[in-house]
Parts: sequence; structure tokens; C-alpha cells
Amino acid sequence: MLTREIMFDIPAKEYRELFDWYTDTYLYKGKYSDPRVVWLDRLGSINVIVVRNNELYVTNDMKRNNDFLVVIENKLETYTKYVFECTADPKMRKDNIANLLPQSYIGNIRNHKWIFGRICIAQDNSNIWVGRFTRGIKDYKEYRGKFGINIHDNGGFFNSSLGCVVLAKQTDFYEEFSPLLKRVKAIAEFRDFIPVIVIGYKLFENHLDIK
Repeated sequence: MLTREIMFDIPAKEYRELFDWYTDTYLYKGKYSDPRVVWLDRLGSINVIVVRNNELYVTNDMKRNNDFLVVIENKLETYTKYVFECTADPKMRKDNIANLLPQSYIGNIRNHKWIFGRICIAQDNSNIWVGRFTRGIKDYKEYRGKFGINIHDNGGFFNSSLGCVVLAKQTDFYEEFSPLLKRVKAIAEFRDFIPVIVIGYKLFENHLDIK
């Protein structure tokens, strides 16, 4: 199973190769693909990879904050890599709660629920795919649209996700994630164009040959 140490040890060039393969080959022209999504390498831009470290039906009360958010920030002739522990799963199994599906989409930067101080990566510029279970996990349907699925802090709550990607630690938000997004937001050409991919751990491990 993936760990933060494994995720952090992966070089940025391998994340880029994975990103390009996932968008250009694996998802290419499929229904879960946003054709606008490309890896950015210009100064000040970021690329975002969400890795779900369990099966889709697993909720955060079953496996707590075991997913990963990887952000690559492009700097002058170098980069900074961030690896955040998070959940990409809803807080509990409840009929029709959103489960973020593997896909690509374009995010944008604004405040989560328009609350001052809770800067996030939102989905205002993209329709995204979610899966919804009913009757436990007996019935399942997929939907595409704008559902307010953001990448944001936990707001001080222990287990609160309704389908968003939520950081596990508020210290990560205040010390790294929030300052990072503020830097990107200050650049007009990037604040509304954040390339995001969501990928399952099995495909992630197989492609990068992680044992």
C-alpha cells in the first residue's frame, strides 16, 4: 500500500510521465477525460494528482485519510513537490453521497463555500464525474456535472467530506497548501486553469512499478 514516504520519493519527472500517459493514452477521448487537461511547466503554474488509496466504495470512516494529494509547483529552472495526506472519499456510506471518480478536469482557485480564509481548488470551470451508491452499495450510478467537489482544508472537523478531497492536517493547509494557492491565484493565467487528475492506487502502482 502506498505511503507518504513512497509518494514523496517519486521524482517529479515520473509524476509528469504518469500524468501525460494517463491523460494522453489511458483516458484519451474517453468520457472521463477533459481534453483541455495538459501538464503545465511554465513558471508559477501547478499540476495536481489525487491518488485514491482504496476502492471506490470505501469511505473515510473505514480508512481514515489514507489518500494522497500531490502538487508540483513550477519554479525558475526547478520545482517544488508537495505530498499531502488527505481523503478522496466521503465521510460515510450514505445513499447518494458523492464519490469522486478517476478522471481529469480543470480546477480553479477560490475560497471553499466562499468562506474567507479557506482557499481551495474548486471545480467551477469543469463538469466532473461522481459515482453514487444507494441501498448500501447494491445500486450504483454515475453522474456528470457541477457538484461543488473541491480540494480544501478540513475546517477543523474530524471527518466531514461530502465527496470533496479534504486535507488531513490543518497544519499542512496553513503552512503549505494555502500559501501555495495564494501564489498561483496571483497569476491571472493560472488561477482558473489548474490541471487535475484523479487516479486509483492500483493503476498508479502498476504504471510506476511500485511493489
